[in-house]
Amino acid sequence: MKKYLVRYNIGKVKYSIDLYNGIKTNKDGSEFWDILTFTNKKDLSNKEKELDQKGYVRLWIS
Repeated sequence: MKKYLVRYNIGKVKYSIDLYNGIKTNKDGSEFWDILTFTNKKDLSNKEKELDQKGYVRLWIS
């Protein structure tokens, strides 16, 4: 399952997306997550829309 997670204010990064494409794995078999970073909200929003169109599901942390 393709999924992503949006996070805010991690260290010096203002916006970030953790991204799992449903295929990549670590040596131990766990999911390998890519990280995308953004400096403004417009770019973040555009990438979120793009991921939604590609069939990614957004995860929410409570």
